[in-house]
Amino acid sequence: MPPLSVVAGVAACEALNRFLPAAAQPVTVKWPNDLQWGSAKLAGILPETVSLPAGRRAAPHQIGLVLGIGLNLRGGAALSTHLGRAVADWSMTGGQADPADLVAAIAQAWRGAIDTYAAEGFAPFVTRFARQDALAGHTVRVLDGGNVLFEGMASGIDATGRLQVSTTEGLRAVTVGDVSVRSA
Repeated sequence: MPPLSVVAGVAACEALNRFLPAAAQPVTVKWPNDLQWGSAKLAGILPETVSLPAGRRAAPHQIGLVLGIGLNLRGGAALSTHLGRAVADWSMTGGQADPADLVAAIAQAWRGAIDTYAAEGFAPFVTRFARQDALAGHTVRVLDGGNVLFEGMASGIDATGRLQVSTTEGLRAVTVGDVSVRSA
């Protein structure tokens, strides 16, 4: 599951960026699966696994993947004020697209990304993630339950999709689900 969060984030980011003007600030991925515009959260992706019932199409104990996205279409400024942190919405990006077109593009991108992942594994996504990494070169704090575990410089992802953080003690890997990452 952990690499699929990154796969979904990369694919959704790439899909949305196709709707932006060439000179526009791009949508980036904040590890593992949040999308940002600038330093503001634009969307969040939630991957879930489900057990499929046995039947014509599914063998017993087969697992399926459900991907969901919450994309802010408007109201980012009001939400930023209410939450006390930067929130972006699609109307701020300069992107031209109907919400239905955005949904269709993201769904198609996810399908292609899952097919690539199934055929080639995670390796192609390391480079794709690096091109749109919102945290690259930024100091981050790694938290668990509100407690700071360590901090350092975000340094991309490894071959399994774990965030790499350069600390004074060396490179540390962060696993999806164990921690959250906040800019320092």
